[in-house]
Amino acid sequence: MFLYLLLITWIFAPTPAQPPTGVIQEADYWHLIETVWQDAQRYASVNDPTRLRDAAAQLQTITAVQQPDGHLIPVNHTFLISQLQQENINWSDLIGLLRAMLDERARWPEVRYRDPTQAQADLDTILAELAIKAVEDAELTAVEADLREGQWTPNNQTRRVFTLPNIPLPSLFITLLGLVAGFILLLVLLYAFRRLALDFAADHESPSQVEDADENLTAQTALTRAQTLSRQQDYRSAVRYLYLSTLLILDEKGVFRYNRSRTNREYLQSVANKPEVAPVLTDVVEVFDRVWYGYEPIDDEQYHQYQGRVEKLRQQRK
Repeated sequence: MFLYLLLITWIFAPTPAQPPTGVIQEADYWHLIETVWQDAQRYASVNDPTRLRDAAAQLQTITAVQQPDGHLIPVNHTFLISQLQQENINWSDLIGLLRAMLDERARWPEVRYRDPTQAQADLDTILAELAIKAVEDAELTAVEADLREGQWTPNNQTRRVFTLPNIPLPSLFITLLGLVAGFILLLVLLYAFRRLALDFAADHESPSQVEDADENLTAQTALTRAQTLSRQQDYRSAVRYLYLSTLLILDEKGVFRYNRSRTNREYLQSVANKPEVAPVLTDVVEVFDRVWYGYEPIDDEQYHQYQGRVEKLRQQRK
């Protein structure tokens, strides 16, 4: 009789609800992932991918994870399974993938509400706070509008406080931009005027017109004066006498006739058809113009480079 009652009790006893096929409880799921991660670290040392085949087969059956409140989170392990089933597993990538999955566990949605009444109460509180914030924003916007118009209204009583200049911000920005552009344009014009003045002086003043005492100079005497001035570190004047020496050298070689009334550009034009002279003379003229007319500083090394160009012309045959 006792056995009969026990059998009836076992048959009609309520069975616990089983999760649907392919669904695993959340705690069991994370335990499985952590186990696979630990196995991957252990089997990596012996490079044995066959030990992970059972884990791949088990993951193939899982389609969703059930949280404690019954909420289902779908999961897709296609990529992870493909990594577990490879013949030549990249162990470091696999271990990193499993570690990333475990780290993601902390960001899964937390089960907060099991009581719908409490959830509705919290929602009503949030909506009420949003409504109060909207009213405050509207009031603040109205105050800003009053300030822009020069009015302030406390307790429905309007009184004048101050008046803001009614200048649209885009117009103010354009005005400031115009002032800056005008200042830059003025600087450019001043620089251009200075360059024009220097070019005019270079065109209308021959270096032999600076001192009347240079009238009887020869190429050698001009070179001697340049050497004396360079030893005194007066490189600007030394450059001028090197330039005069260059013109006199070319006169002596019959390249052109040296004339005090001719300009620097006229000298360059006269040698335009002489490729063995024109490039060197152009360098000599440009340096002279910058140093003598433009007051560009020149040091000992630059002076000797300039002296080398002059010597190159001096050594050329007729």
